[in-house]
Amino acid sequence: MAMINCPKCNESISSKAKVCPYCNSKLRNGKKKAIIIISVIIVILIAMAVIFKIQYDKKKEREAKEAREKYVTEYNMCVDNFNSIWRRAENALNTSDYLVALTNDVWYGAIFQKGTTDNIKYIYKDQVVQTYQQAIQNMYADASVKADISSIKQIQSDIEQLYKDTENAPDELKEVRSAASDFITAFNDRMNFSTEASGSLSSYATTYANKKSTYNSKLSTFKNKIPDRLEE
Repeated sequence: MAMINCPKCNESISSKAKVCPYCNSKLRNGKKKAIIIISVIIVILIAMAVIFKIQYDKKKEREAKEAREKYVTEYNMCVDNFNSIWRRAENALNTSDYLVALTNDVWYGAIFQKGTTDNIKYIYKDQVVQTYQQAIQNMYADASVKADISSIKQIQSDIEQLYKDTENAPDELKEVRSAASDFITAFNDRMNFSTEASGSLSSYATTYANKKSTYNSKLSTFKNKIPDRLEE
């Protein structure tokens, strides 16, 4: 018969005894004690698993929320930039039209020696009629014309930067960005033509009209593809 010591009085007693014969203290069964310990461990492990699952779910929820916020921010930034692109472009149109009209007037006036209030200071110099090339160069050398051209160049630069900032546009906006690229190409083509005379007098106005038509077509396509901003 195996012997154990009573945990209370330390006397030697049978391992099968349920009560100490010396101090009458109840003795716990070893198997029951082991079961209790195992049960406690299982409860602790389950609690740890539940806590881990809760923390994991919260982390995933937080990451999903942050990803959504980042997506919405990037999406809305691109939408805002797309709208700013065409609105900024519209600010240059009056200046562009004015420069083309002035160029046409100077060109025509120099060839046919017909001075007007707007062109006379360019086609006559020291009371001598200038060639149309000289007259146009005189026009481009004028401070007010330089300022107009500089204004257009600045708008072109601003638009290029706005477009560049949409480089990481979400996939849903790739088609819009492509339309923006086509629009900017048409815009720059129109602006560059207005700031640097080319071609012939007979085709100058018609060529510009065609570029305006292309611009308007690309603008319409571009604007129709721009979506609304997402709610944050």
